[in-house]
Amino acid sequence: MSSFLGKASSVIWIVAGLIVIVLSALHIKNSHSNIELSCRNSVLEANPDDGALHKYAMVANFSLQGRSARISYRYYSLTGQPLVTLSMRGKIKSANHGTGTYVLSLTDSDIQNYQNHTEQPLHALHLAEFSNRNINNNGAHSLTIQLVKALGKNQVLLHFLPSTNLCICSLSQT
Repeated sequence: MSSFLGKASSVIWIVAGLIVIVLSALHIKNSHSNIELSCRNSVLEANPDDGALHKYAMVANFSLQGRSARISYRYYSLTGQPLVTLSMRGKIKSANHGTGTYVLSLTDSDIQNYQNHTEQPLHALHLAEFSNRNINNNGAHSLTIQLVKALGKNQVLLHFLPSTNLCICSLSQT
């Protein structure tokens, strides 16, 4: 009888091990992506000191390749002069291709100010501060995006979760 229990126990451990391997493989496979998103936005800000309105152009590029995630937020003056670039890098924590939902875990963030311009969009500074605080306190800045709807041949509506921010982006898949 003990021989039978020993064999049954071994079979259970083997089956449990195979289940863990299969689930791990599915998670890794589902974390892989090959998409590029390019989003163009306008940023309108009120100066906290004098209430003056400032308008900037912003280009946000999302590169999800394999398990790697890279985001670049580039800010420009209305005349097209580069002001600030915020870059973040990390990995795709999970990807649900059926719903178009991607959970990103960003572990590196840096901001580059262009020397010819002292003007810095508050949006860039706040985003850099927020992401760096999360990286320093939690080891990562988490961001979830969802491709909500195809709007044309190469355009999608992108939703930032859990916020209500929506953006129209150009999409290319490799």
